[in-house]
Amino acid sequence: MVEYPEIWAKIHEKLADYGFILRYLDGKDEITGYSYEPWHIRYVDSVDIAKEIAEKGETLEEYLGDAVL
Repeated sequence: MVEYPEIWAKIHEKLADYGFILRYLDGKDEITGYSYEPWHIRYVDSVDIAKEIAEKGETLEEYLGDAVL
C-alpha cells in the first residue's frame, strides 16, 4: 500500500511540465519488471517527450519500442 496517494497524484500531474516521467506505472509491471513505485521518476530531457509519454500512459519501454510482452 502506498502512503499519501493524494500527494503523489499532485506530484505526478506536474512531472511532464519539467521533463520528468513516472518510471514504474501501476499495472505495467509485466512490461517494466517492477511494480508501481510512485516515488520513482526519471528525467527524459524533453518536456514534449515527457508530455507525450504521460498523455499516452506509456512506460519508457513502450515509448522506445522495447516492450517485451
